[in-house]
Amino acid sequence: LIVMVISWLTLDYYENRELEFTQKVLVDNVDTGNHLRTMFEYAQENGLGADRSQGFGQFDLLEFEEIEKSR
Repeated sequence: LIVMVISWLTLDYYENRELEFTQKVLVDNVDTGNHLRTMFEYAQENGLGADRSQGFGQFDLLEFEEIEKSR
């Protein structure tokens, strides 16, 4: 018995795009700024998403700004 599995992968690929967002953190007792920065720095090298093992999902962290907590 020979079984062949063929799958086609369709990706949307964008170059030179910028994404800006605000991350809300619900924990007050940790150094969230340093933790988040470290996570983003790790993710930019390793990628995000299911196809990161093929080199997809990588990005450049252009700016990281910690803002004051709003009440």
